Parts: sequence; C-alpha cells; structure tokens
Amino acid sequence: MNVWSSVIPGRRSRPAPLLPGRDVLRDRGQHARYHARKEGLTKEMDAREVARQAIEEVVHRETRAWDRQDAVALVDLFHPDMVWPWPPTERDHDPATWVFVMGRFDRERWTRSWQELFATHRLIHNRREIRQIVETAEADGGFAVVDVDTLWCQFAASWDHLFCRGMGPGRRGKTTCG
Repeated sequence: MNVWSSVIPGRRSRPAPLLPGRDVLRDRGQHARYHARKEGLTKEMDAREVARQAIEEVVHRETRAWDRQDAVALVDLFHPDMVWPWPPTERDHDPATWVFVMGRFDRERWTRSWQELFATHRLIHNRREIRQIVETAEADGGFAVVDVDTLWCQFAASWDHLFCRGMGPGRRGKTTCG
C-alpha cells in the first residue's frame, strides 16, 4: 500500500514524507492560513499548528502500519537517509548505548526484515502515546516523542506455543504465552 499526499487541487500527487518537507508544510500552511485569517489566528500560530498536526498524523500512520503488520506501509514512511538506532535490551533507555541492527535504510532489506518479523511473530499489543511534539519556529519540520509499549510473541519451533518479548515498562526477557 502506498501512502500518497495531494495538498493543493491540481498539484501532482507524490509520496508523503516521514517528516513533511518544507514544500508540503508551506502548501498546507497557505491553505490553513486562509482559514486562520478568517478566524483571527496569527500566521505563526497557524503554521506551527499545521506542522504539529502533520507530525502527529505520521505517528498515527506508523502505528496503523504496525497494527496491520504492513511492511510496505512502514517502509513508505521512512526517509532514504534514515538509520534506526535500537536499544540492545529492553532496559537500555540511554540512547548512548543503542546500536544499529538494520543499517542505513534499504527499502528491500527493511521490507524483508519486517515481513519476516510478521511471519514469525504475533502482535499482542501496540500501545503508543504521543508525549510531546516539537516543531521548528519556521514550521518546516520537527519531531515527536512517543511512549511505545509493544509486545510480540514469537512462534516456537513446534508451533504449539509462543515465546513473548516486549519492549516497554516492566518487561523482563522471554515468557511463555498462549
């Protein structure tokens, strides 16, 4: 599934970036500023709100892709220069200790990796809460701080039970589940 964005009628559609680029935010901002003027809002407030909403939507699109276990939708979200640092254990919350298990973004490799995960694991839950969204003063980018609590169960070799591994508060290694 491809995610496409068309902001202005008549403009050619294109893949939506992970963090909306300056042109996408500018186009959305022009449309939103028109409505903001009608409602008496300032230009700065409006453009930053548009950026915040765009970033929030990207977080929700990623969550939906994980929930559906849709590897193609996931890789459609990533920027070609992305790298994905990951904690070596569920207790390593200091980013200085994180490692790069997947290397720089490679669409085919990352798609295969997610498809393998989805074929060998069952998603028990995927709880995500946006804690903070910060947009630039120019409203041309930003980031989200998201609290993620995800539990996956790996199918055992005999396929009669699962081994669970989760990331999030209180998770300790492997346990057996259903």
